[in-house]
Amino acid sequence: MEFIIVYFIINLVFLIPVLYAADKREVSLNKALLVSFVFSPIIGFLFILCHPTRAEVKFHREILDMMDNLMNKSKEEEK
Repeated sequence: MEFIIVYFIINLVFLIPVLYAADKREVSLNKALLVSFVFSPIIGFLFILCHPTRAEVKFHREILDMMDNLMNKSKEEEK
């Protein structure tokens, strides 16, 4: 019985950095918490690392918008 309580306390302690990392990424905190709690905090951390950061997503969207604008300008110039 004591082993189970200690196991849950250790899991809760290791969930803190996992949730902190999830806050900076595109994955929701609920998904990160569920994966970390069901499997282990290590698996949860690896799950989070597979998702891009919010800054990366913003950068990629800006690049795609710039490419769209270039494509639209080139189509307008052809006409």
